[in-house]
Amino acid sequence: MTLYNEATLRDLARSLRKSRPETVIVQTTSPNPRRGYSPVHYKMLAEERDRAGQVINSKALYKGDGRYKAICKTLARDATKSGFTVSLSKPNRKAEQVINELIDRLKLRDRVDDFARLTFRDGDSFLELSFDEREAQIMGITRKPTLGMRRNSNDADKFEQPDRAYWYSNKPNQVAPPPDAIWFADYQMVHARWDHDEGERYGSPLMSSGRKAIKMTREGEEDVFIRRKTRAGQRIQHKIEGDETAIEEYIDRNQVALDDPFAPMIDYFGNAEIKVIAGDPNIGDIKDILHHLDTWWIESPVPKAILGYGRDLNRDVLQEQKAQYDESIEGVQRWIGAQFILPVIEIELLLNGILPEDLGLDLAWGNKKKVTTKDILNILQGAQIMKSLGLTNEILAQVIAKYIPFLNPKEIADALEQGDADRLAAIANQLGQALNNPNNPDEPDDENNQSDQPNEDDDE
Repeated sequence: MTLYNEATLRDLARSLRKSRPETVIVQTTSPNPRRGYSPVHYKMLAEERDRAGQVINSKALYKGDGRYKAICKTLARDATKSGFTVSLSKPNRKAEQVINELIDRLKLRDRVDDFARLTFRDGDSFLELSFDEREAQIMGITRKPTLGMRRNSNDADKFEQPDRAYWYSNKPNQVAPPPDAIWFADYQMVHARWDHDEGERYGSPLMSSGRKAIKMTREGEEDVFIRRKTRAGQRIQHKIEGDETAIEEYIDRNQVALDDPFAPMIDYFGNAEIKVIAGDPNIGDIKDILHHLDTWWIESPVPKAILGYGRDLNRDVLQEQKAQYDESIEGVQRWIGAQFILPVIEIELLLNGILPEDLGLDLAWGNKKKVTTKDILNILQGAQIMKSLGLTNEILAQVIAKYIPFLNPKEIADALEQGDADRLAAIANQLGQALNNPNNPDEPDDENNQSDQPNEDDDE
């Protein structure tokens, strides 16, 4: 479902003929001069401070903890590395050309990885679109500072003034636009939100609800480090019979050994009784840290075992976690399409006078697994069976493109239309012969075909 209706076409065209909306000076006065700000203002201020605290803490954790950074990068990479294709349920050559040129011009397939990763970290991404007014097309897309951007929506998160939908200010804790605020219209900005609740203005950073658990985890790890530095080493007690003078003489006599704590063997000489005091026997107990780490990680879509953090896992549990992770990836891919890709495409189509609702836009992601020759054989054999059941070439093209991401569904469908009915079967049979006899695919793999050349046993 698109966010833009037919009336938006006129607004877009009118806005493109103008420059960026001029800065509007808004004078804010206290709603109650005697009592100060209203309760609504205090509520908005508290929400802004909470949002800023979440983003600042998430950025600090991303910069200082490799585990959180690896989670964000792995999730974004696995969700986008297979690439995507845009298909139309109702063919439209002009729309296809506009979409393909837009994706290539903005390099969306390459940049969507970074957009998703930074949104996981910050909870929001504000992407400004720049336009070519003469050509009426999107020419660039840039990400704006998360905490500097504000969404100018009402309590139901609806824009009452679409031409003043967002504003920017580098001043912290602003709930009302200052006089020098920079305004953006709705069509100029794509606002992507992670973990967004309906009716709320902003999203939440990935794993933001586990801030307490990760804080205790990091403090516990630091405590273990200090404890091992100060309490892990052994201590030696020298019990000497005599007065203080005898003790001083003993120290002087063994000063060389006492000054070399790293010597593998140390001999002491004298009439002292030496007793070894062991270090802290509980120095390796980190069960509390592991509990806090598990509590924090439970919100992560990426299992610990994938990042090398697994302990005592058997193959069945690991396969089940991998299957759940693959399902999570599909959900993330749908989110990326709805938040980043489709809104940009819809605006570009509107600029060209095409209604997205009339096209039936659909976004398909490729298989993230590396495709082998055997996989291609299985895909083509399955497509051959589906074709024998009477399925159309368009459906076959969508199935093949899902598992072979570097092929375009439209090109596959055109190839199937131009070829005869047995072409798919011939390709599958040829691949099957190549797999059965990889050394020489032109010769049949026959076990009874013996060579006249002598083998090593004949020499004996």
